Formats: sequence, structure tokens, C-alpha cells
Amino acid sequence: MVVFESVVNDHQRGLVASLAKEIWHDAYQDLLSVEQREYMIEKLQSFEAIKHDGMDYFLIYFDEVVCGYYAITTEDECLLISKIYILNNFRGKGILSKIIDKCKNESTHQCLRLYVNKENPALKAYEAKGFEIVRSVVKDIGEGYVMDDYCMEFEL
Repeated sequence: MVVFESVVNDHQRGLVASLAKEIWHDAYQDLLSVEQREYMIEKLQSFEAIKHDGMDYFLIYFDEVVCGYYAITTEDECLLISKIYILNNFRGKGILSKIIDKCKNESTHQCLRLYVNKENPALKAYEAKGFEIVRSVVKDIGEGYVMDDYCMEFEL
């Protein structure tokens, strides 16, 4: 059973930051250098970044075991699913579908939006869920690094 828990305190934020370190190094090991992963974790997924980025975070539990997290915010007329990160051994268990269904059912926006690294194998999973690539986005994140993503949307 999949359960989502709203992140509201520092203990939970610390848990998200800890999960980020493990998941990011696993998920991006073939896509980004160790240095870029470390930089992005510190800049985007550290305890301080999570505490102050203004997004709503949710811990994901599968059969009462914490297995990942996701975050949402608003961008234009869309609900931006800013982050979806699931521990490797919990992938393929229907968690992504539960997240997307929850966002669809609770959103009052015109669409769901997410950004995916152009080389990320998760691209196919999002396309299978009905998301379409709407544009290419290259964003400078400092220190000579960029995020080279596709912006994907699902019209509601």
C-alpha cells in the first residue's frame, strides 16, 4: 500500500535530504558526473534548500517503509511536480501512478508539468502515463553546470 505524508517538520526534511543523497547518486550515475550530482544535491536537495524552496514535499511510504519523496508547486497555470524520487528497489511497484493520480485528482490547475533530464530513462514512464514533451529547456544552475531537460505536460 502506498501512503503519502506531508513534510512539515525538520525531522522529515532531514529524511528527504538523506533520501536525496542516496537516490540522486543511483538515478543519475550514468547521466551526471559525481561532482555535478554533489553540487545539485547541495543546491537543490539539501536540508536548507528543502526548507526554503517554497515547495510542498511529500514522503512516500510503500508498505510502511519510506521509499522516496516528491514535491509540488505552481508554475504558470500548471501544477509542477518538481521532484519525483523513488529508491531503486521500489521502482516498478505502481508508485509513480499513485503520485500522478493524486496530483490529477487534487489539482485545480490546467495541467500537470514536470521536467526530465533528456537522457533519463524515466522519460518513457512519463510518456506512458500520458505526458507529452512540450519543449526543450537548458537551465544554467551555476558552477558551469546546466540542467538539460524536456518540459513535459499532461492536460487536465
